[in-house]
Amino acid sequence: MLYPYLKTVLNLFSMSKVNLSQIAELLINDFGIKYGDTIIVHTSYKHISECDYEPEDLIFLLKTIVGSKGNIIMPSFRRSKEFYNQVPFNVKSTKGRSGLINEILRRSPDTVQSIHPWKSCVVWGKDAQELTKDHFKSERAFDENSPYYKAMLLHGKYVGIGVGIEFCSFLHTIEDNNTLLFDEVYDLPITQKIVGLDGSVCERKYRHISKQTMTTQSVPNITKYLLEPYFQDTFIRNIPFSYADLSYLYTTLVKLAEEGVSIHSASSSETKRDHIL
Repeated sequence: MLYPYLKTVLNLFSMSKVNLSQIAELLINDFGIKYGDTIIVHTSYKHISECDYEPEDLIFLLKTIVGSKGNIIMPSFRRSKEFYNQVPFNVKSTKGRSGLINEILRRSPDTVQSIHPWKSCVVWGKDAQELTKDHFKSERAFDENSPYYKAMLLHGKYVGIGVGIEFCSFLHTIEDNNTLLFDEVYDLPITQKIVGLDGSVCERKYRHISKQTMTTQSVPNITKYLLEPYFQDTFIRNIPFSYADLSYLYTTLVKLAEEGVSIHSASSSETKRDHIL
């Protein structure tokens, strides 16, 4: 008598899983990720752990898709508390707080980590050195010196695996490169100590998004204005996946910001949407 019930439970459990071939099909066929692409990838182990593969398998899949001519960028952020408390940032030993998959990539010997005391990232690929070399200059973490902005210049793409578009860190390039539109977003600069790969120590000033801004920002303010196929927010068996073309995302969101619509403020005007897009 228990068998039909057990079979139903097992079927439901298997339906909650997503295998690597499904992810590969989504990335290649739906999101259009291809050989030579530069991709900013956000992941969630909470969802990946429910699947039938290991984090290393997912990283290998991404490397296989973009190949030797491509680049994979993953955030390796540390906690805001460490930034505010001015805990020294050591590029060799400071652990990232952006998830297990990202940390596995950070510890890989074939990657380069950008030097930034708040929004560091890890890069694998052909342009890893070029993408990361100037990040220490970024008083605002996502400005023109950052790997996130440079990825856009390489016609890059954002991919969310296990996460929706609300986790896309690239969204902050809009405020960091258009400061006149977002003059109230950041706190005053704070001196941070940085320890480089060679053990050298330097101090520079960096800004953190204000706590008030962090509590009020809302990504749904802008997603209703984004169009397919340049933007996608989807699910496979209840696991979220997301995609955006970085150039399209940046251009569209700057125009929206000029009209007073951003993740920090919203407008309900539908005529404004028609005007912008």
